[in-house]
Amino acid sequence: MVEEYGGVVQFAGLIVQSGVNAFLAAEQALHEIPWTRRWDKTTVTLEPVGVAGLITAWNANALFMCLKLASAAAAGCTVVIKPSELSSLQSRVLVEALHEADLPKGLLNVVTGVGSVVGAELVCNPDVAKISFTGSVAVGESIMRDSAATMKRLTLELGGKSPTILLEDATLERVQSYIRKGLEEGAEVLVGGEGQPEGLEAGYFVKPTVFVNVTNDMTIAQEEIFGPVLSVIGYDSEDDAIRMANDSKYGLHAAVIGTDVSRARRVASQLRAGRVVINNMTDDPQAPWGGFKYSGVGREYGRYGIEAFLEPRAILES
Repeated sequence: MVEEYGGVVQFAGLIVQSGVNAFLAAEQALHEIPWTRRWDKTTVTLEPVGVAGLITAWNANALFMCLKLASAAAAGCTVVIKPSELSSLQSRVLVEALHEADLPKGLLNVVTGVGSVVGAELVCNPDVAKISFTGSVAVGESIMRDSAATMKRLTLELGGKSPTILLEDATLERVQSYIRKGLEEGAEVLVGGEGQPEGLEAGYFVKPTVFVNVTNDMTIAQEEIFGPVLSVIGYDSEDDAIRMANDSKYGLHAAVIGTDVSRARRVASQLRAGRVVINNMTDDPQAPWGGFKYSGVGREYGRYGIEAFLEPRAILES
């Protein structure tokens, strides 16, 4: 990941650990899912949906491959993975590791190539019963259209523009206090802007940039940037902050920062996002991952991810 597209070492380490956690979470969830339920003369069983096509995105390709494979395999599905063509190094290392794990022959299949060719074949192929895709809204929309002809089951984890609400009682760690002290003493702070950082003129580097006086209808407030760019939008009340946070076509991830945790929970419960964190960028591999609105369809991780690869069958006796 560091070699492939310049990810920092800390992020790469997090991705590796999260991939391991996906398999551990799936193993734990296997013991919690009610595979068979009976009442009166009715029996309901959960069955694998069938062959699953897993299409992953470049920005955390190894993680997406792990979490989709963990859920699909736990459900009993044979999988065909189409990894991002922009992350071939990650794909190779992970597939080599999975090969060494001595999985049952035929369980894991990997096909490489561009999405418009290989991905499109998985979406249209009648032998594929389920598609799990992580990527852009535009491609997600095309998958929904093209998969309708074969009535495929879908999990779509699409774009996001994650709002973070800073409540007025939030306390932000010691670095801010140094910045504040510098301002009080007459220093001038210039943050980011156009051009590359000093000493990093060669390569794809961007100055970490903070925008202020941003309105919620601007592109930088509404669309994914995939870079160190932050938009700061002021609000007048708690209700105003919630309204602006929800004023987006996306609903994948959000954050609330504040000292009063009960209040932060109340605000979090009103945000139209599939996952909301409070006071820290934390993770729970058993918690569902997925979004509202244009951020996608369905959920991944843990029990929720496995259930997306299952079909219930009811048998009723007279």
